[in-house]
Amino acid sequence: FIRPVIAKYYGQEEECKSFKLGTHIKTAAWDEKGSMVCCLEESRAIFYYFPTAPFVDVDLLKETRETIDLGETIKCAKVESMCHNRCVVALQNESIIHVPISEGHSLLNELASVGAWQKCIRLCQFRNNPTMWAVLALEGIRQDELAAAESGLLAIKAVEKLEHLRSIRKMPKGEVRSRRLSIRTRSFVEFISLLILSSLSTRTA
Repeated sequence: FIRPVIAKYYGQEEECKSFKLGTHIKTAAWDEKGSMVCCLEESRAIFYYFPTAPFVDVDLLKETRETIDLGETIKCAKVESMCHNRCVVALQNESIIHVPISEGHSLLNELASVGAWQKCIRLCQFRNNPTMWAVLALEGIRQDELAAAESGLLAIKAVEKLEHLRSIRKMPKGEVRSRRLSIRTRSFVEFISLLILSSLSTRTA
C-alpha cells in the first residue's frame, strides 16, 4: 500500500498523520516535484493528482484520482518515473511504455505554488477537467484562498461544501475564519490550538 505522511509542529509537540491511499499497489513513483503520484494496481495505472487530499478534505480524494486500464501486460511492470505529462512504465520484457497524464496538472501545481490564482482558474476553465477543478478547490482550501476554492467546488458540483465555504468567506480573515476552516478540514489539533490562542468559546460548526 501507499501511505502519505504529514507532520505538524505545535510548540514542542509533533503531530503525525497518515492515510492509506490503496492496498494492492505494487509499484509507485512520485513526480519530480512531489505533488502527484502514479501507482500500478493489478492492470490499472492510478494517478493521484493531490495525494495529500485526505489532510485537507478526504471526501475530495476520489475527485482528484484518475484510473487508466492498461491491460494484462503491466501485471509485473514497474513505474520508473513520472514527469510533467507522462509516466514511464517498465514492463517485465524490459520494454518501456509511456502512459499519458492529463495535461495541465503540472502547470496548475506550479501556478498554485506561487499564488497565481487567476491563472489557475483560467487554466481550469480552458482544460475543463474535473480532476483539475478538484485540485484547485483543495489547494484553495489548503492555502486559505477561498475564491479559488469556491470556483473549484462550484465546477465539481460539491454543493454542500460550497455552501459551507461561502459562509466562511463572509467572515473576516484571521483566527475566527481559520478556526472554522480547521474544523472543516479535520485538523482537530490545529482547531484546539486556535481556540487556546484566541480564547474563543467553542461552538459546533
